[in-house]
Amino acid sequence: MTGDVTKLGVRSSLSYFSPGCGAGEDAVFTQERLDDPEDPVATRLFTVDAARGELGSPVEVAGQVTSAVPVGSAVVAARGRHVVRVERSGRVRALAAGSGAVARLVPDADGGVVFVDQDAKRARVRRLSGVGADRKVTELVEGAAGAVSVVPGRGGRAFVTGTGTAKGSLPQRVRRLDVPVGSEVSGLGRLAIVPQPRTGAPTSAKQAANPAEQWLESTARSVAGDEAAPVRLRTRAMATGKQVEFSFTPGVRAARRIGEGARAHPLLVTAPEQSAAGGTRSGQAADGLRVMPRVSRAGSRVGAAAGAVGLRAASESTTPVDAAATCAVSRNDVGSQVYQPTMRQVEWAADQAVVGNLTMTRPANWKYSGMPSYSPQGLFPLKTVQGPNGPGRVPVQILLGILAQESNLWQASNHAAPGETGNPLVGNFYGRDTSISLEELIDGKTEWDIDFADADCGYGVTQITDGMRKLMYGRLLPDGSREIALSPDRQRAVALDYTANIAAGLNILIDKWNQTRAAGLVHSDGDPGNIENWFFAAWAYNSGFYPQSEASKNDGAWGVGWFNNPANPRYPFDRHAFGSNPHDAAHPQDWPYPEKVIGFAGYGLASPYEGSFRAAWWGTDLGYSRRSD
Repeated sequence: MTGDVTKLGVRSSLSYFSPGCGAGEDAVFTQERLDDPEDPVATRLFTVDAARGELGSPVEVAGQVTSAVPVGSAVVAARGRHVVRVERSGRVRALAAGSGAVARLVPDADGGVVFVDQDAKRARVRRLSGVGADRKVTELVEGAAGAVSVVPGRGGRAFVTGTGTAKGSLPQRVRRLDVPVGSEVSGLGRLAIVPQPRTGAPTSAKQAANPAEQWLESTARSVAGDEAAPVRLRTRAMATGKQVEFSFTPGVRAARRIGEGARAHPLLVTAPEQSAAGGTRSGQAADGLRVMPRVSRAGSRVGAAAGAVGLRAASESTTPVDAAATCAVSRNDVGSQVYQPTMRQVEWAADQAVVGNLTMTRPANWKYSGMPSYSPQGLFPLKTVQGPNGPGRVPVQILLGILAQESNLWQASNHAAPGETGNPLVGNFYGRDTSISLEELIDGKTEWDIDFADADCGYGVTQITDGMRKLMYGRLLPDGSREIALSPDRQRAVALDYTANIAAGLNILIDKWNQTRAAGLVHSDGDPGNIENWFFAAWAYNSGFYPQSEASKNDGAWGVGWFNNPANPRYPFDRHAFGSNPHDAAHPQDWPYPEKVIGFAGYGLASPYEGSFRAAWWGTDLGYSRRSD
């Protein structure tokens, strides 16, 4: 192992199974297309020779496959209840069937594949002997759903973690480790970092009041400008079973290869620059390339010159404002600077909004906004929550959970500290395409291309998108109509004032509750006073609601969408409740949106400046149903 860093001309989905490593030096990267309304669901698989840093040609599979790994010259993956082989043509052939969902494929050095097969109640670790005609499946360990799993090791090893009952002797390359599911195991299985979850969901108001107090204390010195707080790891030595703790201070010693890792990704540079720098190798950019912004190319939905006009206007005047931007309130406008609230101010506004008391008057030109006097819930009056026994109310922790997930409770750019002003917080203001392919790179496109037509225009603490474009740039809606822009005063209030933004976002959440409820998507008893009953509304808040009356426009599909479905195999079926482990925020892609919202509602969100909002609490521990497919 040399430690050399080679950046490949490909990106992969942020999924727990990508890349999938083989028994040797090969791996498979997975690209998913799950939420594009214009294209069918598909999966793209790239095989890479990690030793040489060479990328193979992609294979596109119709539909969704997960946990793809190289096994010899083949690619093996999971599809629903089956372990499948993916041919170069994209054709899929079943190799083995499970009793439930199949995931966590681990190739071993003997040509087999160890995997987890889990239904609603039980999980089974099984081994497929190979990919040939004489293959067979053997059950190795069985346990409760979520209680047993498998992780890869070095050189074709497979380690079974968790608690379960052995079904016979294990193959030579498979070994059981006495560590819980979720442990990080060393390559040879000699040491494991053991997860340290919280004791459960908050079960008292006192416990929910400040769930991040310890973390705040540990970071106080770094906020004050002192040295970084030390990081502690609790591990277990497999040979002795003893606990071993490590402590280190981040930043004391830089990694030897940090310079190589900090180089620009190949997809952030243009093809001409690659040629000038000496060409590419298997889609890999050469060293020393510069990152250059490019204007949008012809063919954008609002005209070919949208990006070019904006750049030209900026270069021919003294204003830093992009005149061609489609989002209603521009960045870099000295007359549109945004006050960054503290978490306590956001919590106060949310508390008032859910009961309709966010009615104080903002004076004219509040915070130099240039706006007339207004009231937040005068601009956006509180809507009615339909409940089983008459009107209800949004639990404030659900609203705060959405604010945490959407924006970290920020109204202004992340560059603005609480109490200061800065640019508006806007989702993809420049319409950059962050999912370009190698073919588009060769065609001269980069991630830095400006295409204002593709701007998201999600503003502020609730990331309001609807109605936040300039009048002439209204978004084309699924039914063929154009989005109706909010009035200029409402647009500015949403972008500049966190209280108005919360009032407007709360109404969107209520609309999603009422829409899903009317369509029969009701969780549990449907009482809006219960946190978990907002699951469908939170789901729709993120990915939209598609009524049954318009199913013909979506190939017969209707409802709340597949991407955030808890049964979607892009999420681990053995995951715990989001937030129950403090490290969950390091890999949020392992949970669908509504689970993250409920997790933030229950565990809060702290910052280096202050503690969390008051979190929700339950009478008993919180858990999610296991996926049974």
